[in-house]
Amino acid sequence: MKIAILGSATRDVTKIDSASIAIHGVATQGNGLWSLRARDAGGKCSTSDVNGDGKTDLVCQFKIDARLLPSGVSSVILDAMTFSGEELRGQDSIDVRDVGNGQ
Repeated sequence: MKIAILGSATRDVTKIDSASIAIHGVATQGNGLWSLRARDAGGKCSTSDVNGDGKTDLVCQFKIDARLLPSGVSSVILDAMTFSGEELRGQDSIDVRDVGNGQ
């Protein structure tokens, strides 16, 4: 799973402590609460301009078995902290689909 935290004129993503990143989700239909911390999921982050706006963005790759997440749409909250202790929060959604065993 990849996530991107978009930089802006007021947000310098290089000041975010990538080890503090956590994502929490809840399935929009049925049961399913889940939580994932970057440091527990082998989270590796790098910087690049993913949306072409000329600002540096933080892109993090998490190692997670999607079969452990509830199928369907989940509302997702991202929590993180800067190295100076400022709390950050963002929200989005993901759609987990069953693709079989990949063979």
